[in-house]
Amino acid sequence: MIPQTEKENQIIEKAKSLQGVCWGEEYEKMISGILYSPLASELIEGRTKARFLMSEFNAPLQPDVPFSETVAQREAILRKLLGRAGRGIYIEPPLFVDYGCNISAGDGFYANFKLVTIGNNVEIGPNVNIITGEHETKIEARRAHRGMEFTREVMIGDDCWIGANVTILAGVTIGSGCSIGAGSVVKRDIPPYSIAPSEIGNSSSSSSAAVIDDMARALHVLPPRPYMDALIQHFLSAPNYHYYVIHSPSLLEIYVEWWENRASAQQPDLLVTCLLLRICACSTQFPSAPLHQKLQYDLGESVKNLSERYHLAAQALSSSLEPGEGGLIQVQQLFLTVSWLKGDAQLVKAWHNLASAIHEAQELDLHDTRPAQPAGDFEEEMQSRVWCVLYVLNW
Repeated sequence: MIPQTEKENQIIEKAKSLQGVCWGEEYEKMISGILYSPLASELIEGRTKARFLMSEFNAPLQPDVPFSETVAQREAILRKLLGRAGRGIYIEPPLFVDYGCNISAGDGFYANFKLVTIGNNVEIGPNVNIITGEHETKIEARRAHRGMEFTREVMIGDDCWIGANVTILAGVTIGSGCSIGAGSVVKRDIPPYSIAPSEIGNSSSSSSAAVIDDMARALHVLPPRPYMDALIQHFLSAPNYHYYVIHSPSLLEIYVEWWENRASAQQPDLLVTCLLLRICACSTQFPSAPLHQKLQYDLGESVKNLSERYHLAAQALSSSLEPGEGGLIQVQQLFLTVSWLKGDAQLVKAWHNLASAIHEAQELDLHDTRPAQPAGDFEEEMQSRVWCVLYVLNW
């Protein structure tokens, strides 16, 4: 995701209707999506104020204070904390916010507690609804138990990505490592390490939203450039020699161009992004001792977790690519999936993914001595090499 470069006047005008806003240049940048400094004095003051109010709100119940009085006190605190608090608002403590002034809650808003369990390294896009409350469906039962409801726990495992506008219904368990496409309605359990695309329909707008969401996640998952440079260089000096399906000078040329596009606020190429994720996944799977120490110390996460995150983000992006498109890079990134799965001892999955890579190669006629599309001597050599590796592994 590329930061905005200009202020959003519409959002700024909307913020003017909220109370307790920590106004300043950096705040306007923050709400406009422009890069901003969270260390600006007005933002520090806003967060400090929110923390004092949260401390009051989350205070334990006093046995000598009637509960109705406690409810009134909490509502009064919410009116100081939130940018807008409608009538009859109630949030079960504990409550944690950064600023509070950016939150607008309508009339009758109620936020329950517990029953929603979210694991580590879970990323949730905007406008996601996690619903735990349910009502009886029979008319007679609703009439007999008017105002009554029941709840079912929602559980989200570690390392999940929940796209924008997703609705997760009560009782659902989403396994670790899942990617939920934008606009999905999750009605049943999702097995671990699954990709659940949007089921809104086949319209191009829904499909585009899911791809944009997957790309945003991929760019977020990839490490800052110094670490990514180190991963690329390590891949070319070690893991790439396992099969040598990537030509080093060509990759470096593509890599530099990819970063130039990001620096100039252009959307990076989806297929190249997918390839770079595969390379980062393979590189963190077999890091050198200095690289292993640097990644874990600086990024604060084990290389195993990093490798899995890069792999899962690549899987989500790869599912957006149409069969037969992407040329040699598509075959290469699919083959690196096989390499990663073999390194992770997932041999059955590796075999199935090898079939996908072979089918893509056959689409390009790599199995033919005369490529269907004209290519230079160098490209012909790389195509022949890739097909030879695929053939040997499938033999």
